[in-house]
Amino acid sequence: MLRTHASRADRPFSWLCALNADGIGTAMHEDLAHAWTLQELADVGHMSRSAFARSFKDQVGVPPLEYLIHWRMRLAREALRQGTMSISELASRTGYGSESAFSTAFHRVVGVSPKKFRDRARQPAG
Repeated sequence: MLRTHASRADRPFSWLCALNADGIGTAMHEDLAHAWTLQELADVGHMSRSAFARSFKDQVGVPPLEYLIHWRMRLAREALRQGTMSISELASRTGYGSESAFSTAFHRVVGVSPKKFRDRARQPAG
């Protein structure tokens, strides 16, 4: 049902559209901690790297590795809001080899460090 919706929507930039690509979106979402390369994702889709990258961008609206980073950071923001794991554990679960690498990527995408984001999210509203 979700794949049908994604295929009918006018270029939905979301995880729905990423799932529309045969097995590729599913692989990315199921194994978030894997250090995916463009070649590995292309292999899942049985395509060349360039054909895969072009097809993914046409379907989703952004290049595959950019999508993956943003998906990881979306999940990281939610985990930081909920306070369910440490930044180090979150780094490992989202495919980063170190807390430092994760923090750098998080800051680049979100605009603040994971610690600052978590601290702000835990402040009472008002």
